[in-house]
Amino acid sequence: MGHVSVSVYDSRINRENTALTHADAEINFSQFLDQTEKNDDNPYRIFLFNIFRLNPNLSIDFPCPQPARGLLGKLGYMFFASKNSRVRLHYDIDMSHVFHTHFAGRKRVVLFSQDYNELLYRLPLNTYSLADIDNKNIFNDFPALKYVRGHSVVMEPGDTLFIPAGYWHYMHYLDSGFSVSYRKLSLNPKHQVTGLMNLTAKLWMDKTMNYFLGNRWLKEKEKIAKQRAEKSMKKQFKVLMTN
Repeated sequence: MGHVSVSVYDSRINRENTALTHADAEINFSQFLDQTEKNDDNPYRIFLFNIFRLNPNLSIDFPCPQPARGLLGKLGYMFFASKNSRVRLHYDIDMSHVFHTHFAGRKRVVLFSQDYNELLYRLPLNTYSLADIDNKNIFNDFPALKYVRGHSVVMEPGDTLFIPAGYWHYMHYLDSGFSVSYRKLSLNPKHQVTGLMNLTAKLWMDKTMNYFLGNRWLKEKEKIAKQRAEKSMKKQFKVLMTN
């Protein structure tokens, strides 16, 4: 598959202004793999790479896990990244369950429930957080996170992580590596409606606002996210004081 042209993304670039991103470069897959195999610090990654569509035989080597088989069982996505590449805190826009299997290197994953949406500084009209999980001054810059509880795991080759529909996740590649994800539609009607709204109305409203207002819309979204987090933080503080 080395001759295939792949879309490469730079994890250092701030993409908070949109949920729909564009590639930073197009290179041959073999060139990208040569870079990642060195295991040097490198911010570049490939995500949502439907390699099975290009080479169906690979699905034999990376079969869909039994629990994920069904309507989306043939739609597998690969994720490749170099050491110290990071994936910002977000939840999947379609609100599907995910079975995420890791095959090389180590990858740290941090998970949060949807119960903490506002405390996680969710940006309006998309599924991303304003908060930087690896920020050294995280509780000074994002004080509402003091009231959030999550899960942290380091994935090793062969591990499969189940990410429930709507769960926030942040990923840090401790080594160069790659993973494969298969999705399973949630049977919860709320998840189905939310996913449909995210993919249609909210996504395109956000894109439209971003197109016409640019950085002004980004600043407004940041402001709204901080206001919501502060309001939710005060509510949590009152609950703790009452108890």
